[in-house]
Amino acid sequence: MFVVLGPLLLALAALGIYAVVAYSVSRRTTEIGVKLALGATPSRIISQVMGQTMRVVVAGALAGWALAFLVSIHLVRGPIALSVFVGVPAILLSVSAFACWVSARRAALVDPLKALRTEE
Repeated sequence: MFVVLGPLLLALAALGIYAVVAYSVSRRTTEIGVKLALGATPSRIISQVMGQTMRVVVAGALAGWALAFLVSIHLVRGPIALSVFVGVPAILLSVSAFACWVSARRAALVDPLKALRTEE
């Protein structure tokens, strides 16, 4: 059962992270348009948005990893599966980095006038 549900739940978590990160970056389109209108380069915008978003994602991943590690130590008295405690956060962090990059790139390449005209 865990062999089937584990990867399925990992894919579902990755999809959820992608959706949340993409939505949070899309909400900042007006802010990004102002920065572009004032002379910021698209690469600077992408790096700034990725840095701010990934800081939050890494903090959440560390909190979840620590909680899972504590539960594993106290409930599972066997060896710790290194592939789970390293692989799963690596996959989720890479998915969130990809989602952030795609969304930031899309927002940085938009025309500043169109970004400023959008209503929230």
